[in-house]
Amino acid sequence: NAALRDWRQVIESERISSWKEAMLLGYARTLSRAKKYRDARDVLQRTSLSLAQLRGLATDRDFREMAASRYSDAFHLESDG
Repeated sequence: NAALRDWRQVIESERISSWKEAMLLGYARTLSRAKKYRDARDVLQRTSLSLAQLRGLATDRDFREMAASRYSDAFHLESDG
């Protein structure tokens, strides 16, 4: 899990928002692929992705299993608006 630790260190030290968004999303993907769905949800909540973008991620191959799990709330699939 050194890769996960490396992602976390980069995210915490990064100051440029657009890069930080990209890194947060990459970290969430890594966590989701590792089946660490709770952590992936927490990371996704730290992003400034729109509801439409989050909903779109639910069909992304890296997030499909997570979207079918009890952590599907990360994608706001049942939200209005």
